[in-house]
Amino acid sequence: SVELGRICCKLNNDAIDLMIRPTQMLLLFGLVAVAAGLSTVTTRQGEVRSKELVQRLKQARNAEDVTRLLARNHGDVNAFVVSAAMSKYRRFGKPQEALSVFEATRAKGVRQNVFTFSSAIAAKARLRLWEEALGLLEEMQTKWGIEPNDVT
Repeated sequence: SVELGRICCKLNNDAIDLMIRPTQMLLLFGLVAVAAGLSTVTTRQGEVRSKELVQRLKQARNAEDVTRLLARNHGDVNAFVVSAAMSKYRRFGKPQEALSVFEATRAKGVRQNVFTFSSAIAAKARLRLWEEALGLLEEMQTKWGIEPNDVT
């Protein structure tokens, strides 16, 4: 027989009463967090609410807003946040700041993804640092095993 536990969740004002195996509880809590818009991500720094920070970054009106958000939330940084910040800096014509975020977060051990590498490569290209851009492309593939996408 399968041991079942009972949990009750509230999601968007609707109560959910579920019978669930204890081994599935962690997965369910992760899914409920994502469905509730919390997008809790576990990193070395602990749990962070990256989706909220990404949304605030998307609303930034200038590079100074991006810098302030990153400074206030430096512990809540993961690859999704890095990508959003780099994208905003690029849109505001600040490729050097985008690269600074990329390098600083790499130095702190934040695992990068295809989007952050693509943004860094684009920033280096905009600064006419062609060899460095190609070097990042090679590092992305050989060192990290990240395959380029259509944007890269």
